[in-house]
Amino acid sequence: MKKNLTLAILLIGALTLVLGCTRYLAEEPLKRETEVAMAPKEEAPELKPLALTEEAPELKPLAAIEEAPAEIEPSETKEVVKMGGITGEYADSASASAGVIELTKKWKMYPIDLVNKDLSYISGGFCWVTSYYDNPNGCVIYLDDIKYE
Repeated sequence: MKKNLTLAILLIGALTLVLGCTRYLAEEPLKRETEVAMAPKEEAPELKPLALTEEAPELKPLAAIEEAPAEIEPSETKEVVKMGGITGEYADSASASAGVIELTKKWKMYPIDLVNKDLSYISGGFCWVTSYYDNPNGCVIYLDDIKYE
């Protein structure tokens, strides 16, 4: 049986995570992950909360969204969607990625191939990753229909 992790992603606007997770932003651009891990603690930028939950914009149902606003250009932002990758004492048994994707104004399915992956212990079922370097002006992504098939 072929197993795929599938999802639909639509690009919309400024740096806001529509899933309502708490996010933090450095006062200055963060260095790439490998550089941050090697930097002494006193050089690391101080993190501050972006916005309280009460200040979050009202969200529209995803079913009503058909296209992104005209001011967003296709391929303007780059993200990575993946599953697994949790390490440590309770590490995931596998990981997989769809690689770097450039979002468009239309809903599009991005499958992650899980054929021949050991899915016996997965706690990191899905995540998306972006960086300041790939998206210096920020980004908003909308996710829908994330499922294992």
